[in-house]
Amino acid sequence: MRQVIKSANGTSWTNSGTGITATPRRLLNYNNKLLAATSAGIFETSNGSNWTIMGTGYPANTDFRTIENANGVLYAGTYNTIYKSTNGGLTWSLDITGMSNITNLTSLHYFKNLIYAFGNYLIYQKHADSTVWETYIPNGWTTAADVMHWG
Repeated sequence: MRQVIKSANGTSWTNSGTGITATPRRLLNYNNKLLAATSAGIFETSNGSNWTIMGTGYPANTDFRTIENANGVLYAGTYNTIYKSTNGGLTWSLDITGMSNITNLTSLHYFKNLIYAFGNYLIYQKHADSTVWETYIPNGWTTAADVMHWG
């Protein structure tokens, strides 16, 4: 499906507009805009109807799976890469320092000044002001299989 649908009442749904040319994977409300991580880049709308591709710094038609706001800094993830934007999505740069084996990235989450990246058998975390990701295994968990069931 290459559309985002909207509803004012939760019962009736309509197409939210034009411009998205790829499959939306995750939506994010950010700075009075709605952002969409899609199978062909990041799209944005400020009116809910007209969508445009957002930013530079990632290859054309990048298949994004997730997007997250970490206190004004945007993070967007593909199958095995994370991009970061410190200027509202105008430009993006790779943010993978410390990541050695992330695949099947499914989500990014910001919680208590930490960013978490959930992938196949691994969770990475970093402090919002850090430049290095670290492997994270919650207390009491000892194996990658434990992490897989949580992520």
